[in-house]
Amino acid sequence: MVKLLELIGTFEGDRTVGQVALNWLVCKEALPMLATSDARSAWEATGSMGWKLDDNQIAILDEKAATLA
Repeated sequence: MVKLLELIGTFEGDRTVGQVALNWLVCKEALPMLATSDARSAWEATGSMGWKLDDNQIAILDEKAATLA
């Protein structure tokens, strides 16, 4: 799953695994509760906003997650 998140992140303009994962949760209409303790964590969280995974990327992540459950 991490490799898939990395691949999508690269395609989306050097997004991190965490940024892709957070964006995926938002696309799923989940509201992640974030607590940041340092600037890096805040940067990670804000980098997940202002863009959206496309429907195909969401479907691929959903399918992969289902195989892990």
